[in-house]
Amino acid sequence: MSATDILRHEHQVVMLALTGAEKLLNDITSNGTVDIGRIRKFIDFSKHFTDGCHHIKEEKLLFPKLVENGFDGDSGPIGVMLYEHQEGRKFIRYMSEIISDNDELDKSESEKLASNLRSYITLLRNHIYKENEILFNMADNVLRPEVQESLVLDFNRVEEEEVGTGEHERFHQIAHELAGS
Repeated sequence: MSATDILRHEHQVVMLALTGAEKLLNDITSNGTVDIGRIRKFIDFSKHFTDGCHHIKEEKLLFPKLVENGFDGDSGPIGVMLYEHQEGRKFIRYMSEIISDNDELDKSESEKLASNLRSYITLLRNHIYKENEILFNMADNVLRPEVQESLVLDFNRVEEEEVGTGEHERFHQIAHELAGS
């Protein structure tokens, strides 16, 4: 399995969690029901798996290798991906602020939460498409097999040292719980 295959697989896990987020969004917009516990679980997943595990592999490992191989790190595909990572972090921060210390939300807070959740879901679905269909294909074309192998080892190190042993599997389980599968 190549480094980009690993990232594509992680995208499948994120998409599963986004399916759960869409269910939460539908509950908010159709009947005003906000399941704060599940929203917190989704935010935790987004902070620690999507950003803390997946994006760290891209930003600290894959993207620098692409820059070494001629990609522009400030504009073009990498620049767009980095910008979108920042936008996603903003939406997660806004949602965290809305629900912080709240067990219930008023109508205005629910509407703000729904708006940010909708924007985050849309951003990530489009972002994942661009990475899977464009950037990762470009990476596969320019990164030599030994570079991909080195990235896989680095990804494993990130899993052990920065994410924590067993955390990846725990977040897979959370994604399935969120999606209801």
